[in-house]
Amino acid sequence: MLIATVCLTSFARKFVAEGKTFTAFGDYRIEIDDNYVTINGLQHKPYIISFTNSDLEARVMITMEKNCRKYYVFSDDLSVQYVSNRHYFGVEKLDRSWRRKAS
Repeated sequence: MLIATVCLTSFARKFVAEGKTFTAFGDYRIEIDDNYVTINGLQHKPYIISFTNSDLEARVMITMEKNCRKYYVFSDDLSVQYVSNRHYFGVEKLDRSWRRKAS
């Protein structure tokens, strides 16, 4: 039984945060996935955002560059990239090919 418990917990996601959205999605939960994802040759540990009243899950990967951060957000219905630097914050819709890169 102890071995089974250790095996099951080794595949569990690591809890980061949870809270209320005050929307129809219900409460949210953020966890870190144990599996790495490669985007543009860089390894990322994705954050998984899930909701109590929805099957929707969003995977978020963050790339930290010299003067810029890029947030890649993937879900079943929409993939976007947020870019943040000291001059602007912008968003761009990503095409379906990005979804394959993040899986």
